[in-house]
Amino acid sequence: SNIVSKMAVGYAVVAGKLIPSPTNNLPLGFSSPAGGMYSSVNDLSNFLNAIMSPENSEKNLGISQENLRSYVNLGTWEMKDGLSSIGKSTWETFYSNGYEVKTKGGLISGFGASIAYVPQLKLGSVCLINLDSGSFGAGLTALHMDIMIPVITRYLRENSPIPKLPANVQVEFKLKVNDR
Repeated sequence: SNIVSKMAVGYAVVAGKLIPSPTNNLPLGFSSPAGGMYSSVNDLSNFLNAIMSPENSEKNLGISQENLRSYVNLGTWEMKDGLSSIGKSTWETFYSNGYEVKTKGGLISGFGASIAYVPQLKLGSVCLINLDSGSFGAGLTALHMDIMIPVITRYLRENSPIPKLPANVQVEFKLKVNDR
């Protein structure tokens, strides 16, 4: 097909040299991790944008907001390190700069993928790599979050308007100075 002819070649490192993966572009049947589907950074970015905008979930994904919340938040268990979690859902979780990051990665001969997003900031990252890379893609998306979260939060802090209190709210400040 036209899509397959444009696909990247997956590589493996053998004896210090890059060689095309022996299963590159083979139909793998039942062992195909995505059921034989192909994707791109643009496709996965659109997917992340859709799940980070639940108000548009019916239009963008064809599912209700309730089902989207269930998909994104299905039960997880905190790991003993207190820094990550796993669960029954698609997503694993880690924490970066005080924010929850949901992530999912995958590997198949010659290719690696990792997507991650911060629901609270609507910040996402996609990494696709055409190399038997182990956890390299996951490391790149985690690094991206470690770099971008402080930048985004600083920007928001410096550029967000201070919310105005309703007129019926009274605030009283008292300053107590100790006499010497």
